[in-house]
Formats: sequence, structure tokens, C-alpha cells
Amino acid sequence: TINHFMYYRTSVIILGMAGSGKSTFTLTISDYLKYNNISHYIINLDPGCIKLPYISNIDIRDTVNLRAIMKYHSMGPNASMIVAVNLFITKFDELMKVFFQFGNKRLEYLIVDTPGQMEIFLWSIAGFIISSLIKFAFRTLIVYVFDLKKCVNINTFLSNLLICSCILFRIKTKILLVIIDFNRFLINQQQRIIVG
Repeated sequence: TINHFMYYRTSVIILGMAGSGKSTFTLTISDYLKYNNISHYIINLDPGCIKLPYISNIDIRDTVNLRAIMKYHSMGPNASMIVAVNLFITKFDELMKVFFQFGNKRLEYLIVDTPGQMEIFLWSIAGFIISSLIKFAFRTLIVYVFDLKKCVNINTFLSNLLICSCILFRIKTKILLVIIDFNRFLINQQQRIIVG
């Protein structure tokens, strides 16, 4: 039943500024879930990334071509990113049907990696629709990722907190702040360091 489906499934929407480590954090979660034999699905919503460190089950790049949008509409990369996500959500209902088909297979986690262009979730309708549809079908948590190096500067840290607060008020779901120390992460690939 749908209630049984909704009870067990949890979605994690990973947000953060460009270069904050969202894809690396997604890889960390994916590795953890694989190691513990926990069923999960990963969606990449970043049409501008060239290479992902993880294997995604659904990739926006299979649906929309960012360079073609930039060329056809004579737009810059940021505006094209918003148009690409807007085009992608026209098919999002089909995506939700796929998730409901996993009802008997105990899909436990949905991990959503997002682009660093925060406009999508701050003021674009696309981010609101995506988060609302996911919240309808899954228990949802937003993870807001900080890079520790960028948090040393108090102005950058407070700016990140302000953006995070805006997302909280717009999407109205729980948010977990995660600070990643990339220097220590890169020294020892086996050790995932998350301070939050």
C-alpha cells in the first residue's frame, strides 16, 4: 500500500554552494548504503557536471543537454541550468511512478544530488516542485553541505547560514547542516569526515 511505501522510504536532498562537496558527500552516503546492503536510488540533478564520482540511477543529463540549451536560447550557464531543471520537472511525474513501482522491493533511500546554483531552490518554481513531489512520497531531509575551508571566513559562513535559512522557509522541511573537511578527506579516502 502507499502508506507502507511512505513509511519506509526516506529521501535526502543534498544542497550547498558550488564546490561545497555535494557530489563527494553523495558518494560517501552511497558507499555507506552499499556497504550495509541498504537499497537506495541516486538522482543527479546537475546538468552541468562533466563526471560524477558515483553511479546515478537517474541522471538529468540523459534528459536535457545543457550546452544545447545555452546555444539554442543564447543563455549563460546559470540561466541554462534553471531552464534544464525546469524541462526535467515536466517528466518528474513519470519519475515518481518509477519510485512507486519499487513499493514491494523496499527501496529505503532516495538520494538527490543537486547543482550548486542555489537559485533553483531559492526562488525558482522547479526546486519547489521537485522538493514538494519528493516530500509527498518520502520522508524528506535536506542536507546542506559546507566546505570547512570556506567556513573559516565568518562572512562566508553567515552567508551560507542565511541561504540555508531561506531554503528552510521555502521548502519547509528538516535541514541538517554538514561541514566537510576536504583536506583530511583527501589524505585518507577510507575515512569519511563529517562534522555537523
